Amino acid sequence: PIATTTARRPGGKLVGGGRRVGALESLLSGGATKPYAVADGVGSVGARSRGCAPPESGITNMEVDLEYVPTNAELVAMFPAVRPGGRWSPSDCVVDQKVAVVVPFRTRELHLRIFLRYMHRFLQRQRLDYGIYVVDQSEGSAFNRAMLLNIGFAEALRDDAAFSCFVFHDVDHVPVDDLLTYRCSAAAPVHMAAMIDKWNWGLPYSQFVGGVTMQSAEQMLRMNGFSNNYWGWGGED
Repeated sequence: PIATTTARRPGGKLVGGGRRVGALESLLSGGATKPYAVADGVGSVGARSRGCAPPESGITNMEVDLEYVPTNAELVAMFPAVRPGGRWSPSDCVVDQKVAVVVPFRTRELHLRIFLRYMHRFLQRQRLDYGIYVVDQSEGSAFNRAMLLNIGFAEALRDDAAFSCFVFHDVDHVPVDDLLTYRCSAAAPVHMAAMIDKWNWGLPYSQFVGGVTMQSAEQMLRMNGFSNNYWGWGGED
């Protein structure tokens, strides 16, 4: 399940509301980690990473408080172990997948702070080796979510070619259940936002594949990324 965030400024005002990826295949050569085999449709922990599995006591529904917007200083104090670039990994085990969370972004600072407060805690509870990449589009043109996802994918691989799992994540969506596992399936991409609170824990229409999707680097390359031709909201998924 996914909850959508509505950030508020003081006083209650609501806030918010071209390159070819196929050419990047060389980034995966030499040292890139391939997705491990899975038995289910979501993903499971590989043999070398069983020690990184979250404890059963850590699997729970999350209380979602969308009113508290931390400052940047508070975020730094909350997550002192997060390294520059939004990176974190368990210190006592080795994880088979490296996960890059790519966030298309423009002018939603309050949403972003809420998102980071939840996602760092969520991803660390799942004992993931992860990085969060916020791809910020400049002003002056219509928003192009798909192109931002392509750029985030490319830049994450340039940063670390071992990223094998990518979560493309809207900034105004946060998970409400730890059972939503952010580990890629080798079988197929996974739509993570299949149950959303604003749609009564359903979808707005049957073909909807937006909000949060997850796929391996190999799957992203096979589909040659998202189309760069969708300017404005909607359709790129």
